[in-house]
Parts: sequence; C-alpha cells; structure tokens
Amino acid sequence: MAITAVKIGKRAWEREAIRLFISLYNGLGKDYGYRLLFQQEKPDAVLEERGALRRKLGVEITHLFYSQQEAMRVFGHQTPPVPVQGEENFDHLLQELNLLIRKKIGKRRSYSMSYPIALLIRNASPGYGMSDFLARRSEILLPEDGSFTHIWFVSRDGDFQWKLVELI
Repeated sequence: MAITAVKIGKRAWEREAIRLFISLYNGLGKDYGYRLLFQQEKPDAVLEERGALRRKLGVEITHLFYSQQEAMRVFGHQTPPVPVQGEENFDHLLQELNLLIRKKIGKRRSYSMSYPIALLIRNASPGYGMSDFLARRSEILLPEDGSFTHIWFVSRDGDFQWKLVELI
C-alpha cells in the first residue's frame, strides 16, 4: 500500500509539473505550444506540439528538494526538522540540482524513443527561488552530449507566481 501511495503521489506531482510547464510555455507566445498526450514511466510524459507538424516530445520530470527529509515531509512522512537555511546552504541545493541532472542523464541513456526527450526540473524547495538559481547559473552542470533537447527549470521567486527558464 505505501509503495502504491508513493507512486500515486509522485505521478500526481509529475502531472502537476507538466501542466504547469505547458501553461507557462504556451503562455510565452511561441509559434507553437504543447499539449499533454499521456503520462508513462519512461519518459514521464509525452507531449504533442500544436500546429501542423504535431511532433512528439518526451519529457523526463524531476523535482528538486533541499534534502530527502524535505521531500518526505512534502509527501506526508514524519521526519526530523531540517536546519535553518542560510546563504551557505544554497551550495547544498545547487549540488542537489547537479546530482539530479546527472541521474537523469544516466536514466535517459536507457531510453530508445523515436522522438526527442527533454528534462523538466521543478524547484520544490521553498527556501530558494528562481533568482537564486539564475545568479549562479554558471554553476549548474548541464550535459554537453545532447542527452536532452531542452532542459527547463520551473521555480517560484519570492512570490506565488511560477517562472520558467530554459537552461538549454
């Protein structure tokens, strides 16, 4: 039961993240937008481009948390408190982001899809926002091997509005 609940919670978070992405991306006024075709395991979502070509795009989705304890609290598990966040602790969150990207690159290598794959990272840690990441963007270790056609980052930034940035 617990494993099923975690999978359902994870799937719901992924659905929320992809819908948020689609809303933000389509709101940018690009020549085309996306719609969700379906969710699955590998990759997490498949989108379809709106417009004449209707190309598919696979999206691997991940959520950035400050720590495993923070993630467990979000998913309803009791954990000890996390230390108060300060300037020195953003380094830790940046390391977590780089670790997530490396993990997703490894996972991507196991896919054999007929369509391109993108990565969507949603910052789920409330202590830091988009401007914190953009100020240290050069420290985000992005793949140079073409693993992903795009890497998008979604985060709040000092308010309740979500923001979208394309890292590659």
